[in-house]
Amino acid sequence: MKSQDISTRHDIEVLVKAFYGEVRNDALLGDLFTRQIGSDWEGHEERVCDFWETVLLGTPKFKSRALLGHLEVDELCPLCPFHFHHWCELFQGAVQSHFEGERAQRALCRAAAMSATMQTQLLRERGCPLAALKA
Repeated sequence: MKSQDISTRHDIEVLVKAFYGEVRNDALLGDLFTRQIGSDWEGHEERVCDFWETVLLGTPKFKSRALLGHLEVDELCPLCPFHFHHWCELFQGAVQSHFEGERAQRALCRAAAMSATMQTQLLRERGCPLAALKA
């Protein structure tokens, strides 16, 4: 059921909970996230809510580097473009199932940009010479 646009922390919590509900049960991503997060899904979701609150509402709550956790996952199971594409599909589904409007669109655009940036950063960390071409 679509609501209005994303406008509060509660809206972000609804989005993040819906998204991670899908991720936990996903055949491709569920195990990767569980290996990294362990049993602290609540703590992870709280940090992700802080991130999106900073991005979408301008509240300066998120002060971490998102790449670090992804580097650890990449060491265990090299992430490929399909992982990121699928992550974007699940995120897009969660946004579009619950919200519509300017901030919802901004969330989708930001997620796609983050996906591309994260892939480039992981390639750089692996020493891939092609990653330098995207800089």
